[in-house]
Amino acid sequence: TIADFTLHPQPLITSKVGGVSILLVSFITSRITARFGKINSYTTTGILSILVGFLIPLAAYVHASSKRAAVVLMIVSVPIIRSLQVVGFTSIMVLVNNSVPVSELGRVNGLGQALAAAARGVGPVLGGSLWSMSLGLAEKGDETATSLCPSRADGAVVIPFVARAILLAMVVAIGCMMPASLEVSPTTEDGEGGGAGGEG
Repeated sequence: TIADFTLHPQPLITSKVGGVSILLVSFITSRITARFGKINSYTTTGILSILVGFLIPLAAYVHASSKRAAVVLMIVSVPIIRSLQVVGFTSIMVLVNNSVPVSELGRVNGLGQALAAAARGVGPVLGGSLWSMSLGLAEKGDETATSLCPSRADGAVVIPFVARAILLAMVVAIGCMMPASLEVSPTTEDGEGGGAGGEG
């Protein structure tokens, strides 16, 4: 019956993530990158992702004392993380396109998609292995795992997110080393160069 209906947090979070992603791709992402620059957008989303990402293990930490607070943290954090991912992914794709001549775009994008597919295959294996290892450490009462949070479960949750933060820090470092010339597409320059070559 309708009176017995209960809205679980998982479908609610999923629907919010989908809606936020559509809005970002359609209206907001291009304005963010145009206003702040693609490199700044890329590095900033990486930094914010590190900070916001720890809200998820925090939700596991507070779940024992307040399930409602844990659900609120998840409903808030997951769409924000997804939003940052959308802006960061869009920024890096544009930067990749700006890093090569137009004649090489197909090859570079193909290589990028191949590497992304490999990461999608290897990532869950490594992430799952890390998760299993952290659970094993928590069960054995390992001091490194349990010192991160008071309970064993919380220690198990935090370790994978620490690894995620380290990877994101590397991403931010790479973004900080990118030259400002990547902000501009090489299309115009190639067109001018082609015109000069034709006249010669």
